[in-house]
Amino acid sequence: MRTSSLLRAPAALVCVVILALAPADSHAFMHSDRKRELAALARETWLHAYKSYKRVAFPSDEVLPLSCKAQGHDRVNLENVGVNDVMGDYALTLVDSLDSFAILGDREGFENGVREVIQWVDFDKDSRVQVFEVTIRMLGGLLSGHMLATNPKRGYQLPWYRGELLALARDLGRRLLPAFNTPTGIPFPRIHLQHGVRKGETTETCAAGAGSLLLEFGALSRLTGDPAFEEAARKAFFATWNRRSDIDLLGNTISITDGKWLHGVSSTGAGIDSFFEYAAKAYVLFGEDEWWRVWDESYSAIMRHIRAPDGFWYRGANMHTGQLASVLVDSLSAFFPGVQTLVGDLESAIKAHAVYAFQWKRYAGLPELFDINRRVAVSLGYPLRPEFIESNLYLYQATKDEFYLEIAEQVLHDINNRTRVDCGLAAILDLTTGALEDKQPSFVTAETLKYLFLTFDEDNPFNHDDTNMVFSTEGHMLELDSRPLVGRKRRTIPPEVLSCPAYDPTASDRHQNLLSLSVARRTDFEHARFLTGYQVQDEAREIREGRWSEDGVCEIPTSEDYSIELLFASSTDTEDVAPGPSKVRQTADGTVHIASISGLRFALTRAWPGGSEGFLVSRVAQYRVPVGSVVRIGDPAVLASIPALRLEKVHLHIAIKKHDDVQATSIVVPALAANFGPHVGSSAAPKGSFALSQPALPLRSRSPEFAYGCEPHHDTAVVPSKIWGSGTKSALDGQVLVLRRGLCSFARKAHWAALAGAKAVIIINTADGEDEMIVPSAEGDDKDLKALVPLVMVSNSTGVRLEELLRGEVEALVRPEEPKESTIQPLVLGGYTVSNVILERR
Repeated sequence: MRTSSLLRAPAALVCVVILALAPADSHAFMHSDRKRELAALARETWLHAYKSYKRVAFPSDEVLPLSCKAQGHDRVNLENVGVNDVMGDYALTLVDSLDSFAILGDREGFENGVREVIQWVDFDKDSRVQVFEVTIRMLGGLLSGHMLATNPKRGYQLPWYRGELLALARDLGRRLLPAFNTPTGIPFPRIHLQHGVRKGETTETCAAGAGSLLLEFGALSRLTGDPAFEEAARKAFFATWNRRSDIDLLGNTISITDGKWLHGVSSTGAGIDSFFEYAAKAYVLFGEDEWWRVWDESYSAIMRHIRAPDGFWYRGANMHTGQLASVLVDSLSAFFPGVQTLVGDLESAIKAHAVYAFQWKRYAGLPELFDINRRVAVSLGYPLRPEFIESNLYLYQATKDEFYLEIAEQVLHDINNRTRVDCGLAAILDLTTGALEDKQPSFVTAETLKYLFLTFDEDNPFNHDDTNMVFSTEGHMLELDSRPLVGRKRRTIPPEVLSCPAYDPTASDRHQNLLSLSVARRTDFEHARFLTGYQVQDEAREIREGRWSEDGVCEIPTSEDYSIELLFASSTDTEDVAPGPSKVRQTADGTVHIASISGLRFALTRAWPGGSEGFLVSRVAQYRVPVGSVVRIGDPAVLASIPALRLEKVHLHIAIKKHDDVQATSIVVPALAANFGPHVGSSAAPKGSFALSQPALPLRSRSPEFAYGCEPHHDTAVVPSKIWGSGTKSALDGQVLVLRRGLCSFARKAHWAALAGAKAVIIINTADGEDEMIVPSAEGDDKDLKALVPLVMVSNSTGVRLEELLRGEVEALVRPEEPKESTIQPLVLGGYTVSNVILERR
């Protein structure tokens, strides 16, 4: 993504979002031949830009397309940070574009590029550069090139290559490390490649500049075995994150000496953007839960305080209060829909992308700054940034909605029609007049045209990648086959966190046009168009193609709450802001235990972004609830007000003793409890019942002629107990019977057992039903059966083994137990369903 005086953005898949149903939109079907034509045009456009650089500017850093000259480090005006932050006389465009050859399928071009990097690039330069820019462009480009040159799976392995790019990356990394030598660990924003940090260097940096070094520095440590790089980037990241406000928002600029925020406006745009991106993608690349937890908490705060009520704009907000602080939205924030797509929040991504799409339609480019209050662009330059194009790519990959192909086609044509000149592609200085600027930033060939090509080249292997590969914020492909961890122990979160809901436009009728499932026909998109001030030029066409109707209405949407706070107190005066451990405590695994709920404040966050699956408790008083952890409530008042659910899963603790055994053999087997009759989980069961709260009962297997228990039991003889020393017992009185499934209903078996004096029934499933364990249920004809005992069912293999153990002169006792992995019961707190709470009833 991008940054100059602004900053950065997304890439890579956090999880697989699968297309459930392709949108049907008759006017928008794009034939595969047309896609191939557009892919060819995108390739040719890339080649024009890159070859212009090679012909005119190489080995300098960038080409000046209007004057047809080369641009490198400005040694006349050393304070020209617009140039010198990025360019250090190290063949920038060559290195930044290296992995684009792989995307284009050009092995020869990649190999030639690697040879040229080895020949021309070194960092022993009299150049003062920006740490962030040289990291994402140069260090990222070298690492990506090295990974491609050494990975046989990608098809770009070079047999003659001996790790030269990695050696260059390590040299560059070591030259950057002195920038991190600060009281906070937050790096100086600029460093001299030969002399380190100069005296009097500025101590003000931005959140993105401090926190967006993780992928490159982490990958460098994993590849070289030197932990210094990753440790420095990690320290800088958390030095920034740990200074967030009480409402989990980051500011924009911060002092590296004392960690004080210098500009306390939070947003998803310039100065903060790629901090969020790298939190999500560091989890993908490295597999450590700490990165995902930062993403999860920061995203919750963004959705609550920065997102507009209609769900389209993400505005600047005061980091301490969440109040609106700016009505200007910059083009760099167009990265955010891409990251939302990558983490699976498609509904939010679709809406966030729409306002940038309509801006493009209005201006034939994306203006640098847009005033959302006046609905007009206030900075009309477009320096060929990739953020919006990348988000558009991800949304097309996730939805296959051809609305995004149409947008990409317009972008490709606008770039060619408005910026193409003899010596490359020139940035647009003014979108309204068409005036051009004499620069072609290296990210044009590193990102912008790469993402356009990928949008149309649907068979490209990188569009079907299912590894931990991520695109960095500069579009560099980074992947680690084994994710070797240097110096620290990895912790991971439960794998179910990675499950993303499939895109299914039929799943909800919200915003849907009943005649079309295309995103372009959503009923709330008229509102998005209005927000950007885009005026439709051909109203008749809009009506003809179904987007407008003479009888239609404009929906002004509202977004569902993403996070909510609930206070269980009569007023804030009685809130318990810092409850002691006797009331609330947190264990090492993240579980929060609550003895009394009175006076506590709960923070709830949507269980799934953009979904309707309810909420998760994310904070209780001063305790954060980590992703994957639960809240256990043992407050008697709460337990008394919420009826217990019937347990479906139980464990049977069985003790078996033969006549010559000194001690009994104990086994525990899983079972499913019936959903009718007496409940094994009842806390009010009569004494001597088969229930969680009661002692173990004798267990008996029936003889073959009574194995199914579908008729009255006739054996009523009294037999002595030789083993347990408990006197004499009726054959079935007080016993738990083991019966086989079949011949009659579950309820009939429980009924005849009850009439014979038995206390419960254990059913052995049929062999052909081994893979279909179901909760035993009563049938319609069983409604008149009044006498019933608890019934549970075990698998066939378990039951057959149990029958074998019960043969011969043996006695056994059995009692039900609640599984240690307690069932999480959805609860309604303050009118909201939460799904990570366990009630501790014992």
